[in-house]
Amino acid sequence: MGADMTVAFCEITAPIEIARKRIKRMKKSDLEGVFESSNLLDDFTEDEEATPFELYAMRERLLAALEVAYSDQRRDTQHLYFMGRKFCFTGGMSWGDYPTEAFIDIDLIAESKVTDKKRPAPKVHDVVPTL
Repeated sequence: MGADMTVAFCEITAPIEIARKRIKRMKKSDLEGVFESSNLLDDFTEDEEATPFELYAMRERLLAALEVAYSDQRRDTQHLYFMGRKFCFTGGMSWGDYPTEAFIDIDLIAESKVTDKKRPAPKVHDVVPTL
């Protein structure tokens, strides 16, 4: 079996400060959904219900991934503009593993949509408290 070309990308049109606030205000169900979509939920939860500490760890992981997406100093990502919108791309050949160190970070940010300029801000009563 051969290698496959695999690409991940996310839109990065919102300012990083707004994206950080969106991550800090994410609902529990949204956090769990992002990590489940990226097949990482089992890395953070031991039970079906995430604890406050596990939610904190998920939020911190998203904040770290955000820094990767916005960085223009990495060799494994590229920022490109399409129709007035900025995107961060990463990818390469995969033999069943992630093709770059940034791949899962970009996938997490894409799933969360916190960097999309048009994403509505969460309502205050939907916010999960941080530790």
